[in-house]
Amino acid sequence: MKNKEPQKVWAELIAEADPQPQSGMTRRRIAKDCKVKLFLAITWPTGNRAIIVEGTKSGGNEKIKSPSTKGIKVQVSDVPGVPEGCLCLFLVLEEKEFEDLFATFAASLTEQLSRVADEEAAFREALDYLARWKRMMEGGGGKGLSPEKQRGLLGELVFLKERMIGPVSATDAVFSWYGPSGSHQDFICAETAVEVKTTITKRHSVLKINSEKQLDDKPHQYLFLAHIRLDEGSAGISLAETVEAVRRLMVKEPLALAELSLRLREGGYEEGANSDYTDKKYVISDPVIYRVQGNFPRLTEKDLPPGVGDIKYTIVADALSSYLTDGDKFGEVLGGVNG
Repeated sequence: MKNKEPQKVWAELIAEADPQPQSGMTRRRIAKDCKVKLFLAITWPTGNRAIIVEGTKSGGNEKIKSPSTKGIKVQVSDVPGVPEGCLCLFLVLEEKEFEDLFATFAASLTEQLSRVADEEAAFREALDYLARWKRMMEGGGGKGLSPEKQRGLLGELVFLKERMIGPVSATDAVFSWYGPSGSHQDFICAETAVEVKTTITKRHSVLKINSEKQLDDKPHQYLFLAHIRLDEGSAGISLAETVEAVRRLMVKEPLALAELSLRLREGGYEEGANSDYTDKKYVISDPVIYRVQGNFPRLTEKDLPPGVGDIKYTIVADALSSYLTDGDKFGEVLGGVNG
């Protein structure tokens, strides 16, 4: 579903309701290939836009709890008109100023639900999207990202642009970007995961690993560690310019463009919130990619004694040369496994 289509459906539902009802809702099913029934709706008499995810009460789904979140009223199951034995997640936009953002949210949610394998996974994904909305609404409050977070975001965007888009489509690439949500790895595309580390240029770069799960390849067929070096200087490129360069790669894929905006906002990036976004420029190295496997220097859960967890440690990049992976080889792996 393209990011403008929800607005079109909602507008048609309003136009078709003549005269407008004094209660209840009007709904239309979309994305009929999803594992759950997915509807766009208008509630009456307010005319508020809504999204409905409907499935069966199986697999423990009836126990799900919905997060409260700004701008959206959330109900589980207790929705008029839903058949007995069905589980329903009902999302109603209550603040009209967010209608465009809610339409993008609906299009992205539809795309993501079309990728899941079963109903239970679909409901989990829908709740994850609600949590994302909450993070977006409770974002940085206009303060902008810290210098360290700016550099981290810049590195992830460079990797998205230089190494992800191409082997897979821009849409698949941006939907695989989990860095803004705080996942253990920054990119997870089917069976391939990538953690991106961005450092300021020094003779000996040290990579900070933030948990015992970050370099654990057990959940993935392939796990890679990418290293991007930045050198601050006027001849370089800014974070804002990098965002625009990524957007230009997505002009023919409007859903990718919409999802990129959502994930940037989720990660705390708001255009104009910090002058550093445009003023601070960096010369950026090509991503150096390492395959994490075998005796790669790391600590994972199996290496820790009982009671030890939430660890942080560092790796010296110069010690990783035997695990180097050519960029073209990485592209073949990404495209082959996920194609």
